[in-house]
Amino acid sequence: MSESIRIGIKGLESVFTKSFPVGNCLLLISPPMSELSIFGLEYIYDGLRRGEPGVYITLDDSPESLRLKALKFGWPLMNAEARGLMKWLDVYSIHANRDVKNTESILRIGGPLALTDLSIAISQIQSGFRRKSNSYRFFFDSLSTLLLYNSPNTVYRFLQVITSKLKMSNGVGFFTLGKGMHDEKINMTIRHLMDGTVSLNEDLELSVISLPVASDTRFGRLNLTRKGFVFS
Repeated sequence: MSESIRIGIKGLESVFTKSFPVGNCLLLISPPMSELSIFGLEYIYDGLRRGEPGVYITLDDSPESLRLKALKFGWPLMNAEARGLMKWLDVYSIHANRDVKNTESILRIGGPLALTDLSIAISQIQSGFRRKSNSYRFFFDSLSTLLLYNSPNTVYRFLQVITSKLKMSNGVGFFTLGKGMHDEKINMTIRHLMDGTVSLNEDLELSVISLPVASDTRFGRLNLTRKGFVFS
């Protein structure tokens, strides 16, 4: 049984170690920027290359546009979708009044207020992944959108439920939160619900606030190349 994963982004193993334990939920605090979704796509794609299932939960963009973004870096996610390894939870498209339907790889949720539907969909995907692998990756982008439509206490209760599901089912991945968008009480409460927190600034400088494992490096910079990120 796999008890750890490799983060896979070049250089980041100095931060997350070469074998990061599964069953952990990490908070990624960052200003709103397009590079954040690229980070999530690369993280998911690296797992797919290793045969690890992945789910991308998107509240700010459609899966179709994220697929195209991934292709620009040479990450053909649809190949993994065809094998049942890649799933999308689309909380964006219906809310944006797009005429879309569920597919084999995309589950559509009515919008950021439909937290019960989102929780049920996460459970469905976990159940499917369990038949394929002992662990999986996830990327949830973003909690800030949930907080625009729900009270902080509602989001906290939702997070308590789904982080427990993710940990118990050997998920490992990131929740994103907009830097400077919320008061410190909200930031601290969400951090308390996570197993670790890392922060990015507008120059893609990364700093570790806390992690559940020892880290060789706590500061550095992500550089975006034509093939993805490099951390130095």
